[in-house]
Amino acid sequence: NQMDKFKFNSYTIDACGYYSRGKLKFGNLLETLLDFQSWVKNKNLNETCTFSPDNEKGEILPVYCFDIAVSNNHDDIILITWNETETIESGMASVNGLDPVGNPNVETTKVPTGHIPGYPTYFWFSIPYNSLVTIRLDKNRLNGHQGLRLLLEGFLSKFSKHVVIEYSEDNEHNNDNVINEVVLGYQENEEKELCTKVSPRFWTSVKKIDGELDLIRRNRSKISKLLRKDCLHTIEKTDINLLHRLFENMGGRPLINGETKIQYEISIADLKEQELNNIIEKWNNDPEEWSNVGFKIDGIPDPKWLSHSIVKKDIEINVEKTEKGILKAESLLYQIIHYKELLISLIER
Repeated sequence: NQMDKFKFNSYTIDACGYYSRGKLKFGNLLETLLDFQSWVKNKNLNETCTFSPDNEKGEILPVYCFDIAVSNNHDDIILITWNETETIESGMASVNGLDPVGNPNVETTKVPTGHIPGYPTYFWFSIPYNSLVTIRLDKNRLNGHQGLRLLLEGFLSKFSKHVVIEYSEDNEHNNDNVINEVVLGYQENEEKELCTKVSPRFWTSVKKIDGELDLIRRNRSKISKLLRKDCLHTIEKTDINLLHRLFENMGGRPLINGETKIQYEISIADLKEQELNNIIEKWNNDPEEWSNVGFKIDGIPDPKWLSHSIVKKDIEINVEKTEKGILKAESLLYQIIHYKELLISLIER
C-alpha cells in the first residue's frame, strides 16, 4: 500500500438547518448528516440527488451520495459524493494525448445502461469544530464543494425528517399512478407546529488566515496593480464571451475546448475600500482551484495573493482504495482520526 498526497481545504459551516429572518429555528450539522445517512441507507445511488439541475443556466449536473461513514463518537463524518459528468450521444469521449493538435484521435466509450459517468469527491465534517474539509488526491483539480452544498440544501428542502409533505393523486389527467408531492413547510418534531415561514439553508465559507487579508487591507493606498488568474469554462456563456473578446483584442481566434487558463494584470491607482471589499467578496464566492486575485503593493517585492490566505494543508496518508482507485470511506475516516492532531490546525480557527 503506497502513501498518497492529499490536499485539504477548510471551510466554516455558516448555516445548517432551518432559519427564520436569519435566525436558526431548529436543525444542526450532526442531526442533518445522521438524518441524511439514514435517508440514503436503502436507496440506489441514482435516487440520492436532491436537487433538479438547471442545465439551461450551465449549472451543476446531478450529484449523488456515493458513501458515508460516521465515527462511533459522532465527532467525524466522511461523505463521498459522485459528480455526474457530461456525455455525448455515443458515450464518453476521450482523446489520445500524444496525437498532434488538429488531428487527434477521438475514442468514445459506451456508458453501460443505467451507469452514471462521473468522478468522486471527498469531504470530512468535524462536528465539534463545525467545519467542513474538502479532501483531494494530489492530481484532482475539482473538490466538488459546490455540488455538496446543493446536495445538502436540497436534502433539507425536500427530504429531511423536518419536511412536511402533502401527497395528492393527480386527478387532472385521470392517472392514479401519479402522486403529486407538495412541501407544506417544516416542523421541529411531531409535537411542534408547522412552520411555513422558515427556509432550509446549508451555507459555507472558505476559512481564512486573517493576516494576509489584513496586510492587503492595511496597504490599500499602496496597491499599484491587480493580478488575476482565472480558468474560463466553455460551458459558461459569460466565460466564452470574455474569451472571444480577449482574442479579438489580439486578433486571434480562441481554441474552444473545455477550459482555458488566463492571467492578466491591470495597473491601478487609488483603489477605494468598497472596491477592494467587492474584489475580495467576489473571489470568496468563486470556488475554482485556479482562480486567484493578487495585489502588487509598492515596497513589497512579491504580489500578495488571496489564495494564500486560505487555510489549507497537504499531507501524505495511506488510504485503502477500491480496485478502480476510489477511496474507501471507512478507511479514509480511520486515517483522518489517526492524523487528527496534524489536521486540527486546519479547523481550529
